[in-house]
Amino acid sequence: TKSLSFTSTKRQITCAGGSRQRRRLWGLVMEANEGLLSYKGVAELTSLSRQSLARMVNDGKFPSPVKYGSRVFFVRAEVNDWVDQLVKQHREN
Repeated sequence: TKSLSFTSTKRQITCAGGSRQRRRLWGLVMEANEGLLSYKGVAELTSLSRQSLARMVNDGKFPSPVKYGSRVFFVRAEVNDWVDQLVKQHREN
């Protein structure tokens, strides 16, 4: 059995699994502690595909992500603002 755990206050990652589990756990830590979302997290939140998100970012229709080391994240507050604005636009029409 593989175990995954982390302590957010110490920001330590302990993982008995492979590198995929460590990357996933690190992504969860970043999302929980820093207000950042991965492409996958944004896709789940918005119900848009990763490809649609990438296209919208390139077209300037979605907030640009930030690079953190070798990873790319979206700022959670900017994504939430985008969603709020979208809802507001649709309610006005």
